[in-house]
Amino acid sequence: MRLPAWTEEELILTLDLYFEIQRGNKKHSSSVLKEMSEKLRKLGFYPDFKDNDTFRNVNGISRKLGNFSAIDPNYIGKGLSAYSNLDRIVFMKFYKKHKKLKEAVTKIEQKYRLCSNTGRKQLPWTEEELILTLALYNTMNYGQMHGTNPRIIALSNILKQLPIYRNDIRPENFRSIASVSLRLSNFRSCDPDCNTKGLLSSGTGLFRKIFNKYHKESKLLSNAVTDIEKKYHISIAHILRDSLDPIDKNIKHRNTKEKDNQYQQHKNKETDTSFYRKVKEYHLNSSRLCSICDTDLNKIYGKLGEDMMEYHCIKKLSANSSVIDDVRIGDYIQVCPTCHKLLDKYYGVIDYDDLKNITRQL
Repeated sequence: MRLPAWTEEELILTLDLYFEIQRGNKKHSSSVLKEMSEKLRKLGFYPDFKDNDTFRNVNGISRKLGNFSAIDPNYIGKGLSAYSNLDRIVFMKFYKKHKKLKEAVTKIEQKYRLCSNTGRKQLPWTEEELILTLALYNTMNYGQMHGTNPRIIALSNILKQLPIYRNDIRPENFRSIASVSLRLSNFRSCDPDCNTKGLLSSGTGLFRKIFNKYHKESKLLSNAVTDIEKKYHISIAHILRDSLDPIDKNIKHRNTKEKDNQYQQHKNKETDTSFYRKVKEYHLNSSRLCSICDTDLNKIYGKLGEDMMEYHCIKKLSANSSVIDDVRIGDYIQVCPTCHKLLDKYYGVIDYDDLKNITRQL
């Protein structure tokens, strides 16, 4: 059965996502596309297709974003040129009219009573979540505390399964891999036995109380973990072992080289002067604010601050130095020098969403 044509309201919602990705406010990830897919299906325009898995699915959303790329004069690349006349009309109607587009999106969401989990506030970490994270911290060294470690990924999945917070109040990145890495770094900041600086938290400081309570009290911590496992019918024993599989035994040696390669790839993309100039021109025409802390350097330094903004590549690049990853303007966000320095200093430990959440808690 042929899928029905896109309506103007569907295109407006998807166009808003397109510009959010181009500005670096959202990632072109499966979770973001899935959220948009669910939103469009909730509109209920075509009841006969409500059980059709191909209707407005992730692939369909991705193709529509590609259509908008082909229309966008600022997009570097081809995009998907098989767009409709309505695609172009909607795009040009809201091109460089950010406020007008947001107003249109709000009207649609209110009209159809759509709700999104994207703008929800981060939920505070509970004592039980921190105890499980501390148990993992005690089995790891600094070189293992990165977002590609399978044990951190496994803990992230376990924390998401805990029924501590209802699903309808959870933000999109609830207990993400990056947020678990961030908590591990928090524990490192108050560990007297650690010779590397961790990341201080701007939250309640509960992580410090938990650390001080269980530091060098392995039996007490073990009992607390057991109580949590029994309460929620879970087990974290498999992630507290030194490795999840044989390949993880050499992770420390391998990880150092891989992370160095990945970071070097990252810096190479940011120092490509010809492409960097295009990124800069695009962002200067859309906003003067830091996308992390919302600082306007022009208001602080006047004309001296006009050329001080920097641009950070948020795309996850290959750790293989022989692989050349393609990047686009939407893979860069505009940041002030301070935020950029923090993102580079904790590269692989926290991402821009984590740093944005920290600044919003202040």
